[in-house]
Amino acid sequence: MSSASLKEILERSKLLTNQVLQQELPPIERGLEQIDIQSSKLTSKTTQHDDGGDNKALYFLAQGGVNSQVLMRDLGTIHIGMQPEHRQPIQDTDVEVD
Repeated sequence: MSSASLKEILERSKLLTNQVLQQELPPIERGLEQIDIQSSKLTSKTTQHDDGGDNKALYFLAQGGVNSQVLMRDLGTIHIGMQPEHRQPIQDTDVEVD
């Protein structure tokens, strides 16, 4: 299988999503509290089980014909906007009043 570029993957994904009908997928209705609980559970699972997922992902991509080196290079060139400013908390917050 030849190596797939990001554009090819995007086009294939668009074709797949066009094939899926809205009626085939059940609606998902969750409240904010349920979403918060589920995201907390997922976060705790992922922080506990860091078992070399990068290697598994690279292997999976290679099986699909994706050149991971080219993909990583392409992803590194994506500019997502202004970098967030990292702020440090002020340790001394005492205020003197005259």
